[in-house]
Amino acid sequence: MLRKFLIKIAGLIVLGLVLYWGWGYYRIERYTNNKENHTVRPTVYDDSISEIGYIIEVKIINDLWEGKKTIIWCVKIPKTNKIYSCDWEAGFSNFAKDDAVRLIHYNGSDGNADHSGYIIGMHEKIKGKSALVNAVDVEDLDYDYYSE
Repeated sequence: MLRKFLIKIAGLIVLGLVLYWGWGYYRIERYTNNKENHTVRPTVYDDSISEIGYIIEVKIINDLWEGKKTIIWCVKIPKTNKIYSCDWEAGFSNFAKDDAVRLIHYNGSDGNADHSGYIIGMHEKIKGKSALVNAVDVEDLDYDYYSE
């Protein structure tokens, strides 16, 4: 009798976890689709910098509790040997490792903390697709984010 009761309780716990997991992923997909549906038209200002580089790392974090997806691309600019950490805000989200991209970002030489920028795909099926990002030079970060 006790064994049947414990099996039923275990089944209810498993069912609850499956429902929580499924609902969390549904919320993440809904959140992601809403952000992807924003049309991103890159804007270049006089103090913006446009650099060509490639994605060296992609980090995707799914937060089931909050129902949000965080995507971080590390973009290396070979000309300056700089690496930028780019946090996805809206637009295209399917850039992958080794994709060639154009990074448009604020110069920041005047001490302004504006890190807004754009990543634009440069080849094949991602050509012309763009994402709004927060682009931060990893040298400006307080920790060792990426070392190559």
